[in-house]
Order: sequence, then structure tokens, then C-alpha cells
Amino acid sequence: MELPVIRMCAAGASDATIGVNAMLDALTLDGSDTRPAHVTIYNSVDHGFVARRKVPQDGGGIIFPAVAILIPDPVSLYEVRTSVRDGVFPVGFAYLQKASDSASGNRDGLYTNHAIARFLTRFLAPTAPSQALRTRAGVGIIGPSDLQNATRQPPVNIDWLGALVTAITTIDLLVRDTTA
Repeated sequence: MELPVIRMCAAGASDATIGVNAMLDALTLDGSDTRPAHVTIYNSVDHGFVARRKVPQDGGGIIFPAVAILIPDPVSLYEVRTSVRDGVFPVGFAYLQKASDSASGNRDGLYTNHAIARFLTRFLAPTAPSQALRTRAGVGIIGPSDLQNATRQPPVNIDWLGALVTAITTIDLLVRDTTA
């Protein structure tokens, strides 16, 4: 179930209408701040560096800044011996940058965190366009596991070897698998 969940979140985050870059373009900036650059979306299923949480020192062809989508914590499955399985999947959205001065890097990370929160609001909305993005291979993202579950970490500087994670948003998603 993890594979389609990560890919659904990556597809939504890359969407031209509701995705992270569309939300970055729509943000109101504070004062004379400059708009953060568009991000490249990577995920832990299709991009090994995200699964390992290590960027090669030479950058490995990764385009920065980036948002890496992964499941950072254990998944909780409620039912395993039934035809319908529900579970809670923590999904993390980590803002990565190769190198920058800490003030602008933190600021860009916070603006991107804000854009991620706006994306999640639209991605989890009960409307037809977002519903199509939330179903794949018999697995569907139903919505957040509760109404108070998104966690946004303050500016951080976590070293993934060749890159820095300067902001992270994590949300617990309720997921249903209806395949036999």
C-alpha cells in the first residue's frame, strides 16, 4: 500500500493546478521577500536518494530546490484479514536544497512549507479533480486521519549528506486498500 500512496502524493504535488509549485506562485509574500524558486518533486519509491535520505555529494543529477516525499514513520494497519484494509500512513514532504545561506534557505523552506499546506488542503478536498489523484491500483487516500494532524517543523537543517533539509511537513493520511 505504501507504493501507491507515495506515488499519489507525488502526482498531486506535481499537479499544475493544485501542486506545490502552483501554490508557491499563489503565495502572498511578506515585505520585500523574494519568491522561492519552483521545486522538483522526488519520492522514495522512484528515487533511491530519498529512500536512503542521502544525496550524493556530486548532486547525482538532482535538480534543487526539491521536495522529497516519503513515509518517515511506521504505518498502522487497522485490518489485515478482511477484504478492505484501512491504515494510517504518515507522509512527509521535506524541502531540500543543495546549499544556500541559512537565512534565505530557511525562508524559502518556510514559504515552501506554506505552499505544501495549501496543496494538501486542495489535494484532500472532496472534489472530483483531487479525488482522481487520490486513487491508484485499488488503493485510495480517504483523507487526513483526523482534523488536527499536519505537523510542520520549524526551520531545521538536517544533513542528507549532499543536501540540507530545511523544512518538513508531515501528515497522517487515512488509506483504504480494496484489492482482494
